[in-house]
Amino acid sequence: MQGLLGLYLLICLAELALYLWSVATLRGWAERPGTYDLGTAETLDGWTLAAAFTDLAMILLIGVSFIVWLYSTHRSDRMYRPALRHRSGWAIGGWFVPVLNLWRPLQMVNDVRRGALGHDPATGSGLVATWWGVLLASSVASRASLALMPAEDAAFVAAMDGLADVAVADSVLAATDALACVLAIAVVRHVSALLATPAPTR
Repeated sequence: MQGLLGLYLLICLAELALYLWSVATLRGWAERPGTYDLGTAETLDGWTLAAAFTDLAMILLIGVSFIVWLYSTHRSDRMYRPALRHRSGWAIGGWFVPVLNLWRPLQMVNDVRRGALGHDPATGSGLVATWWGVLLASSVASRASLALMPAEDAAFVAAMDGLADVAVADSVLAATDALACVLAIAVVRHVSALLATPAPTR
């Protein structure tokens, strides 16, 4: 998990650099239409498309890996069952049930933390809550980016400004995802440290 998250962190930082370049280039074309360059535009399109596919692939890979890790841990003999508040199946289903997925995955991570010790840990709650909050913020930023796309028949200047706004939203998304990766690595390390402690007496 930490290796995948570290790789995605590097990808997010590269995407952030790409989107910031896009903002500067598109704003420049909006202010000075005569400087528009087709070759640069095609390069931007190509890199942006590659970033989108890479991002999707990494999100799917990390998402599946995290769910498998969470489910396997919650279901394992290492857990102190009387301390658990949810069934292991929610480690999978909690991500896909509308509305409930806004908090159930967080509850499942906390369940694993609780099951490792037999009681609520004295530390780490703020870290886990911050990670989840940033992850939710990433989802909001992703939807904002899609909503800002300019109309296909927009005039040149309006189109460039609109695409620049999309690139700004994508920059925020990349930065948010990078922060989420850092926090997720910390969460995985925190949970792993709890699991490394002696199991509570059954």
